[in-house]
This record gives sequence, C-alpha cells and structure tokens, in this order.
Amino acid sequence: MLTPAELQAALATEVVPFDPIVAPDDPAWISASDLVHADDPTLTSLIDDLAAQRSTDDRVVAATLGWKGFAYLASLMPLAAWSRLGVVPDQHVHNLAVRLDTAPLVGFALREFRMRGDGSVADAVDVWWGGLMEPLIERWRIEARVGRRSLEAMAVSHAVTIVGGSVETGVDDALDRIDEFVALDRPQRGQQIDGLRSGGIPREGGEP
Repeated sequence: MLTPAELQAALATEVVPFDPIVAPDDPAWISASDLVHADDPTLTSLIDDLAAQRSTDDRVVAATLGWKGFAYLASLMPLAAWSRLGVVPDQHVHNLAVRLDTAPLVGFALREFRMRGDGSVADAVDVWWGGLMEPLIERWRIEARVGRRSLEAMAVSHAVTIVGGSVETGVDDALDRIDEFVALDRPQRGQQIDGLRSGGIPREGGEP
C-alpha cells in the first residue's frame, strides 16, 4: 500500500517539494472547501492579497494571474500521481487543505491520505475536474468576474503540461489522455484541446 512518504518521493521536485503530503493539525491549513462557499470571505481576501502583491487595483488582472499559478499547483498532485504512479490521490475540495500565508506559492496537502478508486482515467477526471477544478472555477469566476473559458483553458493547459511531462511517449499521448479528461460535456473543451495541439491557448472571450 502506498504511503505518504512514497508518494512524496515520487512527486517531489526542486520547485514543488510536496511537503507535507498530509496537512498537519495547524490552523494555518484551511479546507479548500472554504474557497468555494459563496458566504465565506476567504477567496475574496486571497484575490485582494494577490492584487496587493502585484501592485494593481485591477482585481480581474490579479485574479487571472493568481488563477494561473493556483490552478497549476492544485492540479499537480492528482495528475502527476495518476500519470506517474497510476494512483489518484483523493484531492476533492473537501479533502484538500490549503495554506495561503505562503502566497504566491500556495501550499496544498491532503486532509486525509486516501486514494480514489483503482487509478483509472475516470477516477482522475472525477477528482481533478469534477471534484476540484469545476467548483473552484465557478466560484473564482463569480468572485473575480473572469471569463469561465479563460479559467478552463488555463486548467486544461496545465493538465497537458503535467501529464505531458510524465508520459514517456510524449505530448501527443498526453493530449490523447487529456481528451478523455475533459469528457466534452461542453463543446468548447474539445476546441481547447485542438488549440493546444496546434500550439495555441484559447483567448479570453467566452461566457462570463
């Protein structure tokens, strides 16, 4: 059975040490579910802090730049673990802890160490997109008034980067797997994949 130390050793890089894998009993670590509740001020404060760090009064700019880094770090554990080890850490927002006082490099850790299912593509989709990205994107776009398609496009491009860096057969295989990730329940996700294949990322300008 996989242990937290083994998962950490498999995922750690010089940039992201994945330390800790499981959040300690420390009030600095909060539930990521706080970020998706409309009546919780945590995300509002985070975006305000990001704006202050970037010396801008434009919350849309701050939120867009902030999402780019936030979504990448949040996606790393479930996607890298799936593509490298064939396991899917249960990083649903309710089992994800976040440390915001280290911003802009936000800390992420599991609240409880557990895997989802048998490590299939369906498990990866359920955790990464359905359980993590979609609720975060929905709340982020409302709070910051950023276009949903822009947020989705950044998340998908991060998935390509993470999985593509882990799959020995290269980027084309990674893109084939991402095709399965997005499930195409929204037509523009297929367009995003096509754009990534041709080397471009969809521009802002979707629905709000």
